[in-house]
Amino acid sequence: MGALFAVISAANSNLRLKPLRYDAVNAMLLKEHRKVQELEATLAQQQKGMEALTARLKMQAAQIQEVSAQFEMAKLAPRTVLTAR
Repeated sequence: MGALFAVISAANSNLRLKPLRYDAVNAMLLKEHRKVQELEATLAQQQKGMEALTARLKMQAAQIQEVSAQFEMAKLAPRTVLTAR
């Protein structure tokens, strides 16, 4: 059985149509599909990382707000000064 040729064709440098083989097209599509899967996995990993960083930033913002509130309370608290006589 000879190689199967597709109806799909591509122009060569002389602008003559040359047939593409099905197996070459399939290999190309499989390669592209694999690339898409890898990119999707990378995207999912980056999204998880962003979620973790966002949670960490929210926690740090809450801590900063708490320390700022404590600082303001300390500023407003009456102070007792002891003087030596």
